[in-house]
Amino acid sequence: MNSKKFAMAALAAFGFVFVFEFVVHGVFLKGMYVETAHLWRSEEDSKMLFIMMGQIVFSGVAAFFFTKICDTDYFKNSGLRYGLLLGLLLASPTIASYCYMPVPFALWISWVGAETVKGLGAGIAIAFVYTLNTETTA
Repeated sequence: MNSKKFAMAALAAFGFVFVFEFVVHGVFLKGMYVETAHLWRSEEDSKMLFIMMGQIVFSGVAAFFFTKICDTDYFKNSGLRYGLLLGLLLASPTIASYCYMPVPFALWISWVGAETVKGLGAGIAIAFVYTLNTETTA
């Protein structure tokens, strides 16, 4: 595994995920979170560090998995396919969460869509880094 490309791919995925989640949750869904405030921690009690830790772990694991499957015929140079796989993997527990989380349908379906798009974006970012200058491998 090329450590430099791995680190760059994980960083690219993290950059995308961080900005994407900020825009989705901090801007687009903020109103829905205000309406359902009784379900969440207060802003003063929020644990943002854990969100960032999750984003970092996801980005590193996603980049690592790509190094293991990127040479297979199905995923070769295909960030879109890999991203769709990541997105569906991320969305699956969110889909199931509707049975036990008392959230409005609109919020739940927004989460499912956001998880899918997040996976797509991260997969594309990772594949983009790995397809840059493919002649240099170490």
